Amino acid sequence: VDTYGGCGALGVGAFSGKVPTNVDRSAAFAASWVAISLVAAILFRRCLVHLSYAIGISDPLSISVFSYGS
Repeated sequence: VDTYGGCGALGVGAFSGKVPTNVDRSAAFAASWVAISLVAAILFRRCLVHLSYAIGISDPLSISVFSYGS
């Protein structure tokens, strides 16, 4: 597993070797970018952005942001 220092949750095994257009890889990088941007904007001290997708549906089924009380 090659996540972000063990801090991020990942529903698949790894990102390495996957085609960048696979939703598990591209959505994870997008969620990471959103989380980093929220922390950089000093909106949260730390956060987790959770996206849920289904095969054949282009939009996420759910989007959640966990701020851990910060």
